[in-house]
Amino acid sequence: ESGEMAWGSGSGRAGLGAAREEQAEVVPAGAVRALERMTAGAAREAALAMAVPKLRAQLVSWRPLAEPTAHCASVRRWKALLLGKGSARQAGEASSDDDDDETAEWARAREAAGCAAFARLVYHGVLPRLRGALTNDWTPEADGPAPPDA
Repeated sequence: ESGEMAWGSGSGRAGLGAAREEQAEVVPAGAVRALERMTAGAAREAALAMAVPKLRAQLVSWRPLAEPTAHCASVRRWKALLLGKGSARQAGEASSDDDDDETAEWARAREAAGCAAFARLVYHGVLPRLRGALTNDWTPEADGPAPPDA
C-alpha cells in the first residue's frame, strides 16, 4: 500500500463508510467493495472512471436551458463521493494532538484531489451538454441574457 490516508476512512483503505448507503444508487455494490480495497487516489480515479460515462448517459436527454436544475441531485451525489464527504472530520477526530498538523495537511491534500476529480467530472460529463445547448439552442437576440440568479 502507498501509505496514503484512505478516502472515506482513516484506515489507509478506501472504505466509503457512512456514505455507502447514500451512494448505493450511484455506484453498484460490487464496485463499492472494489473501491473499499483501494487506496484513496485509486478509488477516486475508479469512481471518476465510472462517473463520467454514467453521467453523460444520464444527461443525453437533458435540456440545460429549459431545465437547468434537472440533474443537480445526481451531480451532488457524485461530488460527495469524489470529495469523500465527512472523512476529513472523522480522520481529525481519530487523530492525536501530536499529528494534528499531519491530519490537517492530509485533509487539505485530499480535498484538493477530490475537487480536481469533481472538476474533471463536470468538464467531461456536464460541460459538453451545456456547451452544445449554448451553441445550438441559445439565441441571445431572441432569448435575451441569462437570468441573474443562474
